[in-house]
Amino acid sequence: MVYWIFIILTIMKRNILLASLLSLSVAYPLYKQCSPAWGANALGYSGGRTICQSGCLISSVSMVLNDCQISLPLGPTKEANSANPGTINSWLKENDGFEDGYGFKWNSTKSLGLEWEKFSSNATELREAHDANKRIFLHVRHDNHYVLMTGYSVGATPEESLFYINDPAFDTDAYTAAEVEAGNYTSIFTLNETLTCKTNSTKANLSREVTFLY
Repeated sequence: MVYWIFIILTIMKRNILLASLLSLSVAYPLYKQCSPAWGANALGYSGGRTICQSGCLISSVSMVLNDCQISLPLGPTKEANSANPGTINSWLKENDGFEDGYGFKWNSTKSLGLEWEKFSSNATELREAHDANKRIFLHVRHDNHYVLMTGYSVGATPEESLFYINDPAFDTDAYTAAEVEAGNYTSIFTLNETLTCKTNSTKANLSREVTFLY
């Protein structure tokens, strides 16, 4: 009897730990688009739009670039700068990275090692892309806002399933799968395999822990 109680408790502990690990998200730097350091800067070539008003996507992109320690060469001397919403905005302007004034060109960061792959609003595909070490920018709030996906947890329904995020504008850390699947332009990016990103090692550690639990 004691043996079977031990087995049952071990299985329960394993399942609790596994559920906790699968719901964890990895930690990226969090940049807010309305920070005084860059919020008032004109976004792209728009003149009438600022990073605070419409810079959610470039702010999210800068979180990935900073996490992967990608420097941005700027100005006549091409001095290396760490990535943040202000420096990526400047780099995109210097490298033809905007269209129609302030629209982000999807392949503009390919030379930096972050390459656009596809659009998708399928929750399962997005989870699989995250597990495959791709970077995902979720299009939420009725297709009006971009955030960086950092993890997920799976519930019984789309309303109970969560996508964990870094939100450059709002004080929230998750959106439901139902909210995510309502977006039309969620974007999946592939990282150059030579890049060294802090979150890659975090994911690897979580993966090893999950394997050990089995």
